[in-house]
Amino acid sequence: MKNNGDCCRGDCGGANAAKNEGRGAGADILRIAAAALLFGLSFFPGLSAAVSETMLICAAFLTVFDSAYKALSSLFLKSVNEDTLLVIAVIAAFAIGEYREAAAVAILYKTGELLEDYAADRSRRSITALSEIRPDKANIRDGEAFRAVRAETVKIGDEIVVLPHERVALDGVVMSGSSYLDASALTGESLPLEAAAGTDVLSGMINGEGTLFVRTTRLMKDSASSRIISMVEDASERKGNAHRIITRIAKYYTPAVVFLAVALAVVPPLIIGGWREWIYKGLVLLVASCPCALVLSVPMSFFAGMGAAAKCGILVKGGLFVEKAAEATAVIFDKTGTLTTEKLKVSAVRSYNGFSEAEVIKFAASAEQNSKHPAAAAITEMAKLFEIETYFGENFHEYAGKGTRVLARGKEVLCGSRRFMAESGINVPDDGASVFISVDGVPAGSVEIDSETKQGAAQLVERLRLMGIKRIAMLTGDGEKHAARTAAECGISEYYSELLPEGKLEVMKRIKEEEKAVIYVGDGINDAPVLAFADVGAAVGLGSQAARETADIVLTGGISRLADALSMFRRVMKTVRFNIFFILAVKLAIMALGAAGKAPIWAAVFADVGVLLITMILSVGILFRTRGSKSR
Repeated sequence: MKNNGDCCRGDCGGANAAKNEGRGAGADILRIAAAALLFGLSFFPGLSAAVSETMLICAAFLTVFDSAYKALSSLFLKSVNEDTLLVIAVIAAFAIGEYREAAAVAILYKTGELLEDYAADRSRRSITALSEIRPDKANIRDGEAFRAVRAETVKIGDEIVVLPHERVALDGVVMSGSSYLDASALTGESLPLEAAAGTDVLSGMINGEGTLFVRTTRLMKDSASSRIISMVEDASERKGNAHRIITRIAKYYTPAVVFLAVALAVVPPLIIGGWREWIYKGLVLLVASCPCALVLSVPMSFFAGMGAAAKCGILVKGGLFVEKAAEATAVIFDKTGTLTTEKLKVSAVRSYNGFSEAEVIKFAASAEQNSKHPAAAAITEMAKLFEIETYFGENFHEYAGKGTRVLARGKEVLCGSRRFMAESGINVPDDGASVFISVDGVPAGSVEIDSETKQGAAQLVERLRLMGIKRIAMLTGDGEKHAARTAAECGISEYYSELLPEGKLEVMKRIKEEEKAVIYVGDGINDAPVLAFADVGAAVGLGSQAARETADIVLTGGISRLADALSMFRRVMKTVRFNIFFILAVKLAIMALGAAGKAPIWAAVFADVGVLLITMILSVGILFRTRGSKSR
């Protein structure tokens, strides 16, 4: 059945905006490439000085003209930004005849700016990746049949049909049918959710083997998957208002030195005369104050740190996140897929009525060996691990979302949920287990299913504490018992369980208010809002596309790389702070001597070029100092 107009889903504006951004980025790349080509050609032997200098002037103009416009606009608004800093750096470099330095400053700075803009674009496009959890269509019931319609047209109270392996399109309550649901996209819970009449279901959950008939309780725009997308948009926008470190420096440094240079060149001559002498002193001060070293060494420290991190399996999307991660006082972990693996395991076995634990596993594995349920795989795997032979199960029956029934050695074996046992007339103890086993109507035992804790998770938590991280917590959609077990195995005392994405975001807001900077580590679609809201969001491994796109850091080398990343970022920030202190100390000293007439123009050139070279060497040195961590 065709649905006309499906292409008009309200995201056309976003698509057009993305196209416009793409065209703007393409023009920037062409300008930078042309400038780099001119810069390279200026070294060609045989060129006259005039031709070479003209090439360098054109290279600088190609990359800096848009910044000049922004700098002029900011001055009219009585504010100073990094564009103002760049323009003054280029003008001062030309003033002392350093044409190549002026062009290099412009090209390198604009290249770094382009890379950061690209990272921001990728983060914004995370909304597109998140759309995978929100189905476009729903099967609305029409008498004994059903028809596919656009999900946004379904009203509250309509009955929709969720077929096997489909995503639930809208929030609602199950009217009939039984199955199990994969809710990991919303809660991170690895265990399937049993679904039967009366069960609340949320948009974005994946149906198992059975067919469900659901009465909708919310419109598409208010359903769980839509709320997740909205939360990511809001959180990303909040974090996008942070200022870069160079902007903060430029705000005070640039207007101060320009004002001093002009005042030194103009005010004394008006009082005591000697225009030539004071203009020379003002020029020395202006050249000495040239912010080339700041413009280049600070971003270069970040770029070197991010390059070194990439070699170690740590991808960073911008210098801002290096700075924030280095300041972190709290690290918050997701549970499933982050501290634990996706693989389920049997965490506890209990036996009743004279059965042994080995017999419980034997009967459970006999009943589950033909099932495709994730919990069944964990039970049969345990039987193999302990070399427990299973019985051949005859007359195998699986009841979607409930359990299985077989004949084993002439005995009727049931294996499934508490509800399945109750419906079969078997009263089992309330011991909080996931799966129960009965033999000929007698409760034989129960099995608890949980996800495996990752190797090295406990060591990582301990290492973070030794590094001075004061607060370590865990957020999860899992139940209290599973959350407590994983937290204990990892050495985490603060944890929050049974949280939907909204709940995780609320907890993160409270923690963020109490801490200087917070890192959140997750890997699933359900983590996207919290990853976006945290000061630094870190996605583990290849995870979900939504998590990777929304995160500020991607730990492709695994969760253990988090401590390496923090150590590396702290080293980067030490280098940045030292470079800033060293640059300002030397420049202020030469500026003071120049104002007193004690520093010639060559000393001002050293304060510019010499300091630039020293700090650039220190910045690039980060690449070499971090190589040793690659193999750790």
